[in-house]
Amino acid sequence: RLDVQGRLQADQALFVLPDGTAPRQGDDVVIATRAAPADAEAATPRSPAETPGAGVPVQTTLARALALGPDLRVQGRGIVTRLAGTLQLRAAAGEAPQLQGEVRTVRGSYKAYGQLLDIEQGVLRFNGRYDNPALDILAVRPNLTQRVGVQITGTANVPRVRLFSEPEMAEAEKLAWLVL
Repeated sequence: RLDVQGRLQADQALFVLPDGTAPRQGDDVVIATRAAPADAEAATPRSPAETPGAGVPVQTTLARALALGPDLRVQGRGIVTRLAGTLQLRAAAGEAPQLQGEVRTVRGSYKAYGQLLDIEQGVLRFNGRYDNPALDILAVRPNLTQRVGVQITGTANVPRVRLFSEPEMAEAEKLAWLVL
């Protein structure tokens, strides 16, 4: 049995998201590759007696804490922010990796509807698969007499975006305050 545990801190990083959608192949494109062995010896199958550890299954588990340090930044697609938080990564042999924890935005901004909005609340909550965190984001237009903005909830795969105002007003009024 092999158990790997530990803590990793990312002190500084910059993730730049491309402004456009990255190109991808069409659904009718299939790419086939053939892996060639590095040398003839690698291609020769070994008997179980010749293979180190052969016949002994190794159960591997991984448990790592990932702390987002003081200078982890994301920019692109309208967002400029620093990230903070801690995530727990767990993986066991034969299972998909799981993430637990949350990532928060710190002093971020988001450009939407032609306006630069302040991110007042930005949280991605991970509770299972890494590729579909829960979203809790509120970006508000600064320096207005009304509080208006955009609220994003749901998950990364199925986000729910709605206009936000405080106090509540009609959708057309929210949009007018946000855009004009």
